[in-house]
Amino acid sequence: MLLNLEVDDVDAVHERLTRELGLEPRLPLRDEDFGHWHCIFEAPDGALLDVIQPIAPSAAFAKAHLDG
Repeated sequence: MLLNLEVDDVDAVHERLTRELGLEPRLPLRDEDFGHWHCIFEAPDGALLDVIQPIAPSAAFAKAHLDG
């Protein structure tokens, strides 16, 4: 199962999960061309949590997918 959690500050959530709770991300912080700044953690039960902060899509993505 993959749960998406949209937050205002993914960096702060990442910091809390890694430093305060000692979790290792399954996917480190990264941006996606389609407009996500995010990371993925695995819960003890195996569920994946995708922590997402919306950002502007890349210019190339916007041109290819959002124009017209």
